[in-house]
Amino acid sequence: MPQSILNTQYSTVQNDILRVATQRLIKYGYTKTTMCEIASDLDMSTANLYRHYANKLDILKACAICSLKEELQDVQLIVDEQNESAERKLQAYAMYVSEKTHKLASGDTQILEVLNTATKAYPELIHATNEQHCSLLACIIEQGVTNKEFKRSLKATEISAFHMSLMIFRYPFLVHLYSLAEFQRMAKDSIKLLTVALKSSQ
Repeated sequence: MPQSILNTQYSTVQNDILRVATQRLIKYGYTKTTMCEIASDLDMSTANLYRHYANKLDILKACAICSLKEELQDVQLIVDEQNESAERKLQAYAMYVSEKTHKLASGDTQILEVLNTATKAYPELIHATNEQHCSLLACIIEQGVTNKEFKRSLKATEISAFHMSLMIFRYPFLVHLYSLAEFQRMAKDSIKLLTVALKSSQ
């Protein structure tokens, strides 16, 4: 992963704070979560919490960074798998992001409000993450070209456009409309469209 804001490192105490804060934010939402409640969940004084994070928005940013880093690390494992074809890797990518997103948004959760707040407050995080996803997708496609599985590469603009078509599976704004099986079937179908194009010489 290139050096970026996504490579921010946190101490053990900070990571403990983020783990608890993430659970509270997802359950109650950003608006209804307070610094006092996060501190109470940790059996920590509010003053001590403020030594680590200046405010609630600062905690939200750090929670987002940790979640996005974990997602990118998981996708990197898919890219690095030695015994899978490029097509299978693209399918694995689609299955991973669609399942992760569907589970995150299912049940009694306020994740939509949290994501909306984070996206508006820190758009640079979203842009940086999207660039990383495009880079990882490009790696898989180039692997397919190298092993003769695919007949053509994609330009950066084409990879970006393809990634945008998969964004529905990374952000859970429509998850409530579909079962997990339906959501993953749509993700798999999106990958099929791409691989058909990649296998074509035209």
